[in-house]
Amino acid sequence: MTGSAQQAVASDLGKIIVGTAAAAAIGCASGVLNCGKKTTSRSTSSSRSTTASRAPQPWSAERQQRAAVQTALNDFGYPVGSADGVYGGKTRAGVSNYQAAMGFPVTGNLSPYEQQVLLGAHNSYQTGIHNSTYPGLFAAEGTQGLLRAQADPNYYNNRYRNQGQGYAGGTQPNYGAGTQPTYAAGTQPNYGGGAQQPPMVNTVGHGTTFTGEGAINPPANAPVQGIATGAGALAPLPQIGQVGQVAVSMQDHCDFAKLTTQTNGQQIMATNMTDPDQALSEQFCDARTFLMGRVQTILGVARATEDQLVEACGTVQTAMAPVTGTLGSKGPATVSAEASGISGTLGLSDPAAAAEYGEVCIGLGYRSNDADMALAGALMLVGAGRAPFAEMVGHHVRNGFGTSENPEAANAWYAAGLDALAGNQPPAVLPSQTIQRTAIIRAAVEAGSQQAALGSQAVVPVANQALPPLVLGGN
Repeated sequence: MTGSAQQAVASDLGKIIVGTAAAAAIGCASGVLNCGKKTTSRSTSSSRSTTASRAPQPWSAERQQRAAVQTALNDFGYPVGSADGVYGGKTRAGVSNYQAAMGFPVTGNLSPYEQQVLLGAHNSYQTGIHNSTYPGLFAAEGTQGLLRAQADPNYYNNRYRNQGQGYAGGTQPNYGAGTQPTYAAGTQPNYGGGAQQPPMVNTVGHGTTFTGEGAINPPANAPVQGIATGAGALAPLPQIGQVGQVAVSMQDHCDFAKLTTQTNGQQIMATNMTDPDQALSEQFCDARTFLMGRVQTILGVARATEDQLVEACGTVQTAMAPVTGTLGSKGPATVSAEASGISGTLGLSDPAAAAEYGEVCIGLGYRSNDADMALAGALMLVGAGRAPFAEMVGHHVRNGFGTSENPEAANAWYAAGLDALAGNQPPAVLPSQTIQRTAIIRAAVEAGSQQAALGSQAVVPVANQALPPLVLGGN
C-alpha cells in the first residue's frame, strides 16, 4: 500500500466516527476511553506516592468468578449482599435457595454444572441474547425461566415452540413451588422413555458423520427412494464423498454444537473430556455469543451508524487479508507484530484505538456470520496487545473460519491466549467463567493432541518374520 493510499484509508476511517481521537465514539460507549471527564492530576510527588500506595490490588481470577456468582444470585432473586468475591453465610444461603428452586441437591456449595447453569443464564440475561434464543420466555417467566431453559435443553422447545403439546407422555416437570425434580449428585435428567442415549460426537467439518442414536448411515450403494429411473430420468446425484468437503459456516457450526450439547444433556467439562472437538466448539460458540452481545451494546450508543462501522471493518478486513493467509505457517508473536503494523497503516497506531476497532469488527463479523471480518477484528486485537483474544484466532484456525483449517497451528494460538490469562491480562470473553473456561480449553487441547498422536502412529511390519512355505498334500 502506497503512502498516499494509506493516508486515504486513514482519512476514511477517521470520518467514520465523530470525535477527537480515532474510534472515540466506540471508546466512549465501551468505557475504554474516559470521554468527557476531566481528571485532576496530583501536584506533589508525595501525593502521587500516597495515591499509588493506596491503589487497590486487582482481584484474582478465582475471586472475580466468586463475585460473578454473587452478582448472578442477586440478579436472579437469591440475595447474597455485596458481590465482593468473599463467600460467607449469606452467599451459602443464596446458593442453597438457588439449588432448592432448581431441584439440585441443597449443599450450599455449587457444583461445576450448577455454576455453569447459573452463569450461562446470567450471561444470556446481561447480553440480551435470550430475546433471540428464547423469544417470549423472559416476559413470561422472568429470570427463573432463563435458569430452567439453561438447565433443561428441552424446556423451552416443549413449553413454547410445540404449540402447547408439552412433553411426550405428559411427563413435563412441574416447576411450581416445592415441586422441583431432584437430580442425584452428578446426574442429569433423562428425557427419553428409557436409558439415555450415548453422547453425540461433534464431527462437523471433520469429514465424518456423527455417532449415537439418530445417526444417518445408509447402506452403501442403496437406491435413493423417490428418484425416477429409466429413459429421460435425471442422472443420479453424486455420493457425498464425491463432491468434496463443504465449508461449514460459523452459524451452522454453532447450531450443530448446540444440538450436540442438548443431546448430551450438558456441556463438556475439563474433568470429563470425552470429546475435545465438541468442548472447543462449545467454548467458541459461547464466546461468539458474548461478543455479539457486546457489539450490540456498543451499537446502541455509538455516534456512527452500523453501516458506517461495517464499511470501516471491511477496510480492516481487506488490510488484514495478507496476514490471515499465513496463520498456518507463522507463530502468534510474528502474526501479532504484523497485525500491529497493518493497524498503523490504517491510522490506528495507538493500541487503544486499534483495540476499539477490533472489538467492533469481531462482533459485527459474528453477527453477520462473516468469518473474514471477525478474524480480522481478532487479529487487530492481538496486534494491539490484547493477547487473550488469541483464543478466538485459535478457534478460527482450528475450524477454517476465514483462513485455512490447521488444528495443529491452532494449538499455538490457544496456548498464547492461556499464557496471557495466566499473566493476569483481562479475559477476552465471559470474565465470570475464566477459571472454568481456561481449564476446559487446556484439557481439550491436551486430549486432542493425544488423540492426534495416536491416530498418526503407523503400523510397522516386523522385519525378518517371513512365513514358511505351505506344504499342501503329499507326504
